[in-house]
Amino acid sequence: LRLRYDRGPSFQSLLRAQGSRFLTVVASEGEEVVFTSSVSSTCRYVDGKEIGVSYLGDLRVKSSSRASRWWRNAYPDFLELIETSESLGRPERHLTAVLRENLAAIQALSRTRHSLGVRYEPIRDVQMVNVIGGVAKRGGTIARRARGEERSEILAFIEERARARQFGYKFPEELVRRTLEWPGLDDSGFVVTEDGRGLRAVTLPWSPTSLKRMVVEDAPWAARAGFSLLKVFGRTPPRVGRPLETLYLTHAYWRDDVDPMAEMKSIIRALAKSGAYRR
Repeated sequence: LRLRYDRGPSFQSLLRAQGSRFLTVVASEGEEVVFTSSVSSTCRYVDGKEIGVSYLGDLRVKSSSRASRWWRNAYPDFLELIETSESLGRPERHLTAVLRENLAAIQALSRTRHSLGVRYEPIRDVQMVNVIGGVAKRGGTIARRARGEERSEILAFIEERARARQFGYKFPEELVRRTLEWPGLDDSGFVVTEDGRGLRAVTLPWSPTSLKRMVVEDAPWAARAGFSLLKVFGRTPPRVGRPLETLYLTHAYWRDDVDPMAEMKSIIRALAKSGAYRR
């Protein structure tokens, strides 16, 4: 599929959802824009300590040798701007994500270069999984909606797992902020898996459609034929020219002794059975 992101009507709304402190930086030469980036700042756990962390996204550099040289020379100044910004809370660490296929960016950020002046340290690879059409029913644990009286237990579980995770968010304060800034987020809608020892995994399903959408611009004929089969099974197939209706498994945390993929599959099956997930 060829997809594009649509963040209308407000580009800043997604940044506000990422963190209460945010800004967008644009650099130009004359009338020409050569660099853009957005920054959001939140309190996170790094090595078990609470510090301010900025997330750098929307990074775009004009593809030209002149713009590349400018970026290498200006990037340290850009980071200094972030670190000294009162509006961002003077974050101490910077975090970003780069597609694995973008080798040039990975090499530029993770290799010491005198002209760049800074170096990023790789943390881990993150696999993004998209599910279209459901998950096969093959055993596993049983997922269910959380009960109201379990709220304190769930929040304690999330806080413990987030504190142990490098760059984990500070809960429950972050959940309070998100319920205010994420349209439609219902913090009473947690889905959990459990066993005799207690919670195995938790997640809070949420749709980001009001903030960002992935629009299908084109699809090969084989994919279109496959999409038509989804209707037979009561699923909503993607349509060219229309946004994908997506449901994110946000706030996903799990115990160290479980397989997170298996737990999420159980949760997806439960959501499909309840009617919350039909795609």
